[in-house]
Amino acid sequence: MRTVVAAVDSTAAAQPVLETALGIGRLTAAGVEAVHVSEAGRDETPQALAARRGIPLRLLSGPVVPALLGAVGSSEVIAAVLGARATPSGRRPVGGTALAVMSGANKPVVVVSPDVAGGGAQRFHRLLVPLEGTRASSSAVLDGLVPLLADNVELVVLHAFTPATIPRF
Repeated sequence: MRTVVAAVDSTAAAQPVLETALGIGRLTAAGVEAVHVSEAGRDETPQALAARRGIPLRLLSGPVVPALLGAVGSSEVIAAVLGARATPSGRRPVGGTALAVMSGANKPVVVVSPDVAGGGAQRFHRLLVPLEGTRASSSAVLDGLVPLLADNVELVVLHAFTPATIPRF
Protein backbone atom coordinates (compact mmCIF):
# COMPACT_ATOMS: atom_id res chain seq x y z
CA MET A 1 0.00 0.00 0.00
CA ARG A 2 1.28 3.48 -0.88
CA THR A 3 1.49 5.86 2.06
CA VAL A 4 2.03 9.57 2.66
CA VAL A 5 3.74 10.25 6.00
CA ALA A 6 2.57 13.31 7.93
CA ALA A 7 5.10 14.31 10.60
CA VAL A 8 3.09 16.01 13.34
CA ASP A 9 4.07 17.73 16.54
CA SER A 10 2.32 20.04 18.98
CA THR A 11 2.94 23.27 17.04
CA ALA A 12 0.53 25.35 14.96
CA ALA A 13 1.71 23.57 11.80
CA ALA A 14 0.33 20.15 12.82
CA GLN A 15 -3.21 20.70 11.51
CA PRO A 16 -2.09 22.10 8.12
CA VAL A 17 0.40 19.20 7.83
CA LEU A 18 -2.41 16.66 8.26
CA GLU A 19 -4.68 18.50 5.81
CA THR A 20 -1.90 18.70 3.22
CA ALA A 21 -1.02 15.02 3.68
CA LEU A 22 -4.67 14.10 3.11
CA GLY A 23 -4.65 16.19 -0.08
CA ILE A 24 -1.47 14.49 -1.35
CA GLY A 25 -3.00 11.13 -0.42
CA ARG A 26 -6.14 11.90 -2.40
CA LEU A 27 -4.06 13.13 -5.33
CA THR A 28 -1.99 9.94 -5.45
CA ALA A 29 -4.58 7.42 -4.19
CA ALA A 30 -2.37 6.74 -1.17
CA GLY A 31 -3.17 6.27 2.49
CA VAL A 32 -1.97 8.72 5.14
CA GLU A 33 -0.11 7.86 8.32
CA ALA A 34 0.80 10.41 10.96
CA VAL A 35 4.07 10.00 12.83
CA HIS A 36 5.20 11.81 15.96
CA VAL A 37 8.70 11.70 17.43
CA SER A 38 8.80 12.08 21.18
CA GLU A 39 12.20 12.37 22.83
CA ALA A 40 10.87 13.02 26.35
CA GLY A 41 7.42 12.12 27.60
CA ARG A 42 4.14 11.88 25.73
CA ASP A 43 2.31 14.71 24.06
CA GLU A 44 -1.46 14.40 23.66
CA THR A 45 -1.83 17.03 20.91
CA PRO A 46 -0.64 14.89 17.93
CA GLN A 47 -2.81 11.98 19.10
CA ALA A 48 -5.91 14.15 19.33
CA LEU A 49 -5.32 15.78 15.93
CA ALA A 50 -4.75 12.46 14.16
CA ALA A 51 -7.79 10.88 15.84
CA ARG A 52 -10.00 13.83 14.82
CA ARG A 53 -9.04 13.33 11.15
CA GLY A 54 -9.27 9.52 11.33
CA ILE A 55 -5.57 9.06 10.58
CA PRO A 56 -3.52 6.34 12.26
CA LEU A 57 -0.67 7.70 14.41
CA ARG A 58 2.64 5.92 14.90
CA LEU A 59 4.80 7.10 17.80
CA LEU A 60 8.54 7.10 17.14
CA SER A 61 11.36 7.51 19.62
CA GLY A 62 14.93 8.70 19.36
CA PRO A 63 16.48 11.74 17.78
CA VAL A 64 13.93 13.48 15.56
CA VAL A 65 15.71 13.64 12.19
CA PRO A 66 16.93 10.00 12.07
CA ALA A 67 13.51 8.79 13.24
CA LEU A 68 11.71 10.78 10.55
CA LEU A 69 14.18 9.71 7.85
CA GLY A 70 13.61 6.10 8.89
CA ALA A 71 9.83 6.51 8.59
CA VAL A 72 10.09 8.26 5.21
CA GLY A 73 12.59 5.69 3.92
CA SER A 74 10.09 2.85 4.17
CA SER A 75 9.37 1.26 0.78
CA GLU A 76 5.62 1.96 0.86
CA VAL A 77 6.09 5.68 1.58
CA ILE A 78 5.77 7.84 -1.54
CA ALA A 79 6.05 11.30 0.06
CA ALA A 80 6.34 13.09 3.39
CA VAL A 81 4.71 16.23 4.74
CA LEU A 82 6.34 18.28 7.51
CA GLY A 83 5.61 21.58 9.15
CA ALA A 84 7.82 24.62 8.78
CA ARG A 85 9.23 26.20 11.90
CA ALA A 86 7.82 29.65 11.26
CA THR A 87 5.87 31.74 8.80
CA PRO A 88 7.34 32.42 5.33
CA SER A 89 8.36 35.94 6.32
CA GLY A 90 10.34 34.75 9.35
CA ARG A 91 14.11 34.80 9.64
CA ARG A 92 14.40 31.02 9.17
CA PRO A 93 11.15 29.98 7.51
CA VAL A 94 11.86 26.27 7.04
CA GLY A 95 13.60 25.20 10.25
CA GLY A 96 16.44 22.78 10.86
CA THR A 97 14.39 19.59 11.11
CA ALA A 98 12.51 20.13 7.85
CA LEU A 99 15.72 21.13 6.08
CA ALA A 100 17.52 18.01 7.33
CA VAL A 101 14.67 15.73 6.26
CA MET A 102 14.43 17.41 2.82
CA SER A 103 18.19 16.97 2.37
CA GLY A 104 18.30 13.38 3.59
CA ALA A 105 15.11 11.90 2.15
CA ASN A 106 15.03 10.08 -1.16
CA LYS A 107 11.33 10.89 -1.60
CA PRO A 108 9.41 14.10 -2.25
CA VAL A 109 8.96 16.20 0.90
CA VAL A 110 6.27 18.88 1.25
CA VAL A 111 6.94 21.59 3.85
CA VAL A 112 3.84 23.38 5.13
CA SER A 113 3.75 26.79 6.77
CA PRO A 114 1.80 26.99 10.05
CA ASP A 115 -0.25 29.87 8.65
CA VAL A 116 -1.79 27.81 5.82
CA ALA A 117 -5.53 28.30 5.98
CA GLY A 118 -8.04 25.59 5.32
CA GLY A 119 -10.86 23.74 6.93
CA GLY A 120 -10.38 20.40 5.21
CA ALA A 121 -7.93 18.36 3.23
CA GLN A 122 -6.07 20.51 0.73
CA ARG A 123 -6.93 20.09 -2.96
CA PHE A 124 -4.05 20.46 -5.35
CA HIS A 125 -4.35 21.70 -8.91
CA ARG A 126 -0.71 22.59 -9.55
CA LEU A 127 2.53 21.22 -8.12
CA LEU A 128 5.85 23.05 -8.30
CA VAL A 129 8.70 20.56 -8.15
CA PRO A 130 12.23 21.95 -7.72
CA LEU A 131 15.00 19.68 -9.00
CA GLU A 132 18.69 20.45 -8.87
CA GLY A 133 19.46 18.08 -11.70
CA THR A 134 20.96 15.14 -9.82
CA ARG A 135 19.89 11.61 -10.60
CA ALA A 136 18.70 11.09 -7.00
CA SER A 137 16.35 14.07 -6.91
CA SER A 138 15.08 13.51 -10.43
CA SER A 139 14.28 9.84 -9.90
CA ALA A 140 12.60 10.54 -6.55
CA VAL A 141 10.08 12.76 -8.29
CA LEU A 142 9.92 11.56 -11.87
CA ASP A 143 10.01 7.83 -11.15
CA GLY A 144 8.23 7.89 -7.81
CA LEU A 145 5.60 10.61 -7.63
CA VAL A 146 4.74 11.72 -11.16
CA PRO A 147 3.20 8.39 -12.30
CA LEU A 148 0.82 8.57 -9.33
CA LEU A 149 -0.58 12.02 -10.08
CA ALA A 150 -4.09 12.53 -11.34
CA ASP A 151 -4.56 13.75 -14.90
CA ASN A 152 -6.00 17.10 -13.84
CA VAL A 153 -2.88 18.30 -11.99
CA GLU A 154 -0.48 20.70 -13.64
CA LEU A 155 3.12 19.79 -12.87
CA VAL A 156 5.68 22.60 -13.04
CA VAL A 157 9.32 21.47 -12.81
CA LEU A 158 11.83 24.11 -11.74
CA HIS A 159 15.56 23.59 -12.15
CA ALA A 160 17.15 24.79 -8.92
CA PHE A 161 20.86 25.54 -9.07
CA THR A 162 23.13 24.77 -6.14
CA PRO A 163 26.24 26.86 -5.36
CA ALA A 164 28.30 24.22 -7.17
CA THR A 165 26.14 24.15 -10.33
CA ILE A 166 25.22 27.79 -10.86
CA PRO A 167 26.53 28.98 -14.21
CA ARG A 168 29.05 31.79 -14.34
CA PHE A 169 27.78 34.96 -15.93
